[in-house]
Amino acid sequence: MLSAYLGITDNNWFDYLRRNQITDEVNFWVPSAPPRKHVEPGSLWLLKLHSPLDFIAGVGVFMHYSVLPLQMAWDAFGIRNGVRTLEEFRTAIMRHKKPGTDSWNTDVGCALLDQVVYLPRELWVPCYTGSIVSGKHMGSADDQTVVRQVLRNLELTPSTPQVHALPFYSPDYTPQYALSEVRQGQGTFRVEVTDAYHRQCAVSREHSLPVLEAAHIIEWSDTHTNDVTNGILLRADIHKLFDAGYVTIDPDGYRFVVSKRLKEDYDNGKEYYQLHGSRILLPEDPNAWPSRDAFRQHNEGVCTE
Repeated sequence: MLSAYLGITDNNWFDYLRRNQITDEVNFWVPSAPPRKHVEPGSLWLLKLHSPLDFIAGVGVFMHYSVLPLQMAWDAFGIRNGVRTLEEFRTAIMRHKKPGTDSWNTDVGCALLDQVVYLPRELWVPCYTGSIVSGKHMGSADDQTVVRQVLRNLELTPSTPQVHALPFYSPDYTPQYALSEVRQGQGTFRVEVTDAYHRQCAVSREHSLPVLEAAHIIEWSDTHTNDVTNGILLRADIHKLFDAGYVTIDPDGYRFVVSKRLKEDYDNGKEYYQLHGSRILLPEDPNAWPSRDAFRQHNEGVCTE
């Protein structure tokens, strides 16, 4: 069975992204921020337009789902939310909220998609969804027939990159489809790291979201990777000290280390020295733990004794 989810798609959102050919790190937002039915990362996400346009008009690869404050969703993805400005984003969200809702503190459900392909109009696939409001898993025999038709049309779309190794390929269908390997971008990195650490600073346990930052252990410019294992969630001031080499993490014990140079250079740092030697918070999923090798490289290349 091909793993696929059908998302009921705002037509204006789709039109904006298609016109501007925005294909990476797209935020398929849901204004009511419901708990998302489990969708496996790497699954095919079908973009089904609102009635009366009962067609699947595009596809993407599902990366991650999170519920974010409106401001953070905008900061992370900007025009990849399908609008030009923060005010337009707020207006689009508030159309679906109850009157009196605080528009700046509201939460937004965010399904993050990569490698989005917009099918040419003549290749749109008819799909009637009846009373379905937000979406559904495409698990029935009829659903799988629709998914296969989408994939056939995808193969005919000139803009589809490397159509021979889709991450959602299943051996019960040939030819083998594939988009290029899923590329995780900066916005998705920020959200995944934030969620992995349960929105707490790994060092101080601070959980005021506006001051938390997803830090790269090894600079992106050196690695060109946004894998969650090259990240750690830090309070903004600790992040700055980490990048400057005044603090780091001992890779053997996952303990916070403060360089003596912080005191020498600024005759200060009492708050940070109080945290020296404390064990950092680690994600529940061991696969998301920060890389020990990355910390070793950071210590050799950046951190000072």
